[in-house]
Amino acid sequence: KKEFKDKWDIYQDKNDHKNFIVLLKKYIEKYPNDAYAYESLGTMYMATNNFKEAEKNYLKAMELGDNDTAKFSLVVLYSKKELNNDKEKTKLAEKYFKELENEGINSHYNLENLRNVKNGALIGYAEPIFGLAAYYDNYGNYKMSEKYATEFLEFDKENLDNLMFLSNAYIAQKKYAELEKLFLPLAQKGMMQAQ
Repeated sequence: KKEFKDKWDIYQDKNDHKNFIVLLKKYIEKYPNDAYAYESLGTMYMATNNFKEAEKNYLKAMELGDNDTAKFSLVVLYSKKELNNDKEKTKLAEKYFKELENEGINSHYNLENLRNVKNGALIGYAEPIFGLAAYYDNYGNYKMSEKYATEFLEFDKENLDNLMFLSNAYIAQKKYAELEKLFLPLAQKGMMQAQ
């Protein structure tokens, strides 16, 4: 992801939305199940006032399990003055905002911090990837926890906390074959926790 990160930094510094969109589309071609990549693409479209594409990408992010920052991005999109005359979208914005409050994500500050951590994970930093695996494990979003814990294996294949996140995710989703494939070799090597 180094080339992606380098371009990300350049486009961010220049506030170059057009090239950011191209970069994110290429990224999504390579990683089509990365929910936050779709949210980031939606944000770039919203910045260029392409609300239809922004909505499409936010909805795709939510479909892939990004039910916090992508949901908030839809609230922001549906609250735009240009869309205020659409009563259905206004009702959806209210519904999503209420859901976020009920889930304990009740401040823009929390969501902005979470989005910053997701940016760090998207460009390949280990600490935010691990942090998101822990965060989603804690909130029971096992699909997202599995995604980030699996990514963290690239940095440390035997981190006990990360293995616990994966174990929780696999068990919650009844992915027993994946659980066995990951833990059997570690158990055979003598790792007590894997056994």
